Amino acid sequence: MIVRCISYPWCTVALVLFALVGFVPLSRAAETTMISLTTAEKQWLADHPQITLAPDPDFHPVEFFDEQGEYQGIAADFITLLESRLGIQFQIVQLDNWALILERTKQRQVDLLGAVVNTPQRNEYLLFTEPFLEFPGVIVAQKGVTESLSLKKLRGMTIAIVKGYAGHELIALHYPEIKLEIVSDTSTGLRKVSFGMVDAFIGNLGTASFELGKEGISNLRIAGETGYVYRWALGCRKDWPMFHQILQKALASISSEERQAISRRWVRLESAAGLMTEKFWLTILGVAVVALLALAWVLMWNRILKKKVNLRTEELKLALVEEETARDNIDTILKSVADGLIVANMENRVVLMNRAAETLLHITLEQVLLQPIDVVLAAPEFNHYISQVLDYDGQGGTAEWDIDGAGLQRTKTIQARTAVVYNRAGEKTTITIVRDVTRERELDRMKTEFISTAAHELRTPLTAVMGYTELLLNPEKFGVTDPEQQKKVLNTIYDKAGRLDSIISDLLDLSRVQSGRLISLNRADCDINRFIETIIDQQWKNVTGHQFELCGMGAPVTLWADEKKLEQVMDNLISNAVKFSARGTTIWICGKVTGDSYQVTVKDEGIGMQLEQAERVFDKFYRVDSSDTAPGGLGLGMSIVKNIIEAHDGKIWVDSALGIGTSIHFTLPLPPTEGDERNGD
Repeated sequence: MIVRCISYPWCTVALVLFALVGFVPLSRAAETTMISLTTAEKQWLADHPQITLAPDPDFHPVEFFDEQGEYQGIAADFITLLESRLGIQFQIVQLDNWALILERTKQRQVDLLGAVVNTPQRNEYLLFTEPFLEFPGVIVAQKGVTESLSLKKLRGMTIAIVKGYAGHELIALHYPEIKLEIVSDTSTGLRKVSFGMVDAFIGNLGTASFELGKEGISNLRIAGETGYVYRWALGCRKDWPMFHQILQKALASISSEERQAISRRWVRLESAAGLMTEKFWLTILGVAVVALLALAWVLMWNRILKKKVNLRTEELKLALVEEETARDNIDTILKSVADGLIVANMENRVVLMNRAAETLLHITLEQVLLQPIDVVLAAPEFNHYISQVLDYDGQGGTAEWDIDGAGLQRTKTIQARTAVVYNRAGEKTTITIVRDVTRERELDRMKTEFISTAAHELRTPLTAVMGYTELLLNPEKFGVTDPEQQKKVLNTIYDKAGRLDSIISDLLDLSRVQSGRLISLNRADCDINRFIETIIDQQWKNVTGHQFELCGMGAPVTLWADEKKLEQVMDNLISNAVKFSARGTTIWICGKVTGDSYQVTVKDEGIGMQLEQAERVFDKFYRVDSSDTAPGGLGLGMSIVKNIIEAHDGKIWVDSALGIGTSIHFTLPLPPTEGDERNGD
């Protein structure tokens, strides 16, 4: 790797340091000298025969794994010297990336890091030796950026930086205004700068220069320095202070000549001092003469070419504006699409994914870039579907599957629709739209259950009506000639007809709400305390096996409300409390003035609800217990109750604990003060 040092003072310092070691033989770095350890230190090494070292897999030239999987780099050479002088051998493990290495180190699954920068966050779980390698932090930008950059000038820009590296932690802490684009490695960050996806990349001089040469990227330059100097040291587990002491002693035994030989093996600086010779200035003079002659020739032809140049410039500006407009339009479209969108290339590998898809699938584009789409959407249903779409260039049909896992509170149902399109070059690409249809499928299931339940709820009283009517039509046949018996039969028919009327009223109220209309109210003055007492008197007469208690009733309070609708609300809430409470338990009905509202609470000692059930109790068609042995009902009552309360400009909510009981609270506004007008419905 060649590092050119021309523009920045830190490069000059680095040049002098490396020039001083230019003639030190590399073989000196291979000399092995056993160091003197104390008895305690020797015993510690004997007690720990296996020490795990996890290098950064792609951190050229500091440390990396070559194509044969061998540990290489500056840190690797230092580790080799330490092994020989301590008479031990570290167990080297290869992990995917630096972020994973730090996580495993925190969990104490990794014992030693070969090259790590000391930061406050890492001090919480690592002990650091003295640094053995230093590189300045630099800012890499496109060559079109001519000004010298600093961290202060980067505020508001989008900057690529490697996840988990020390610069990431320091810049995120001290420069929150900089928008950080987190990348997995240095080469990815440099490519993003090269392609104009980000404004600049921040890294260290050694690694950035190495990757620029390795990747052959020619449109970038080192545009400034960060002010940070990266000092790499050995880092070991914080609970191993003895091992830290041994490492420090072994590292101190490596001479400056050996250190310089190792560094020179991996980093070769090309001196700028040689340019400042007499030959250099003669060359500059010759170039200046040639430039003057060329300038004279250009001036001669300038008048002739001026119109053509201006015309071409305008054409290029127009093309650039059109290209930027098209790119902005595409970005706007992608961001405005509410559904997830995934684009795959002709090899069926993911090249684009919008934010909605990332959120829905709990992944990022960086994680799945250029991966096969059938791996990203790893479901048998989608794999079968996408193969058919690709085989027949299909445009129709969808695939659905369920996903669950970490971060999901419940299973999601995902729907995917894929279309095949061709670009101007005739290359096939696919666009896949992914949607969360969990709610739609739940509604479908609830509607199916509702139809079945409604049929059952209607059939039960209707069967009783028809059966008892037949008794009255044929009293002699069935032996129902006694007037008292006939009266009981008529009362039963009346009760069942009332049940049918209640069900039909619920359905009509639901239809009115579904069409966007509020439930109609016939408001009048209503003494709410007297109203509640009347409701409780009726319950005492009609309900056996439960105790009813009033609480909080104070002075009379008159509300502007529809008593019939409020009676429907109270009947529903109390009947639910009775249904889901054991016989012999108490049901409390409480009323009180709170601020500018009157609050009513119906509390029971029943089975209670889980949090998820309580959150959905006001949904249409929802039944807390939909089993065959559950109490009857259409799942509409609580939804209609909520709409009645809201039609009164009130609020309703539920508190429930499983196995303890449920409290339903609702508020109704107090009447307007004297002089205000009442608004009827």
